[in-house]
This record gives sequence, structure tokens and C-alpha cells, in this order.
Amino acid sequence: MLPTVNFFGREITRLILGDNPAHGNTYIPDLITREEMTEYFTPDNIVKMLFSSQDAGYNTVLALASPLMLDALRRFRTEGGKLHIRNRIKISLNNSQKCDIIEISEKKEVFQDGKINKKNAANNGRKANKDISCRMCK
Repeated sequence: MLPTVNFFGREITRLILGDNPAHGNTYIPDLITREEMTEYFTPDNIVKMLFSSQDAGYNTVLALASPLMLDALRRFRTEGGKLHIRNRIKISLNNSQKCDIIEISEKKEVFQDGKINKKNAANNGRKANKDISCRMCK
């Protein structure tokens, strides 16, 4: 297991798995393109990545609450995955290019029956920043 820290009463690894590759976000576009990344990171391969990361000692994933990631995370849990899941929900504001990032704890079901449970998200979340310019909202 990787070294951990206490994060609001939960021991999480100091190294956290992110989901940028699954969404095609690349910092080395000359070596691997967005298209190549999104082609590779199918829901099946995302689930494999989650299990491989868990096996390598990660215990936490920070993921955008996109349909792609929510599907993969649901499958990961169903297949016995044990990572702590921290979701970020992107909410567009008046068709502007700004969004709220909300951190969701695991205590309540935020995503139910294919839809976001707005009441649980609002009661169980914490707004981080109201005016964040976000590439995903463009």
C-alpha cells in the first residue's frame, strides 16, 4: 500500500488516481493524441485500469462524474472494486463557459437510476469554486 494521509476522517493514499487519460486529456499530444486515448479508454479498459491501480496500492480515485466514468465506476464496484471514489460533478451555468465543481462524499447515493440525485448531491456536496473556467464546458 502507498503512504496514506487522513482526509476528513478517511485514510487515503497520497497518490490519487485521476481520470484525465480516460477523457482524452493528454499533456504529451506529440506522442499520444486525444483521439488515441479516447479510443483506448473504453469502459472495459477503464475498469481494468481501476483494478490495476488498486492492485498497485492506490486506494482512491478522483473522477469526473461523466457518463463514461460513472458507468466504469459502477461496473468496478459491481465486480468487487474497493477504491474510495471521489466524484467531481460539472454543472454548466446559463450556457456560459463556467462551471461549479462539487466534491461528493460516498455516504449518499448521488447517482441513481442513470440520473444525478440533485437533492443528495446538494446536501452531500461542497462547492469549491463558482467561477472556474473549464475546457469541458466549452
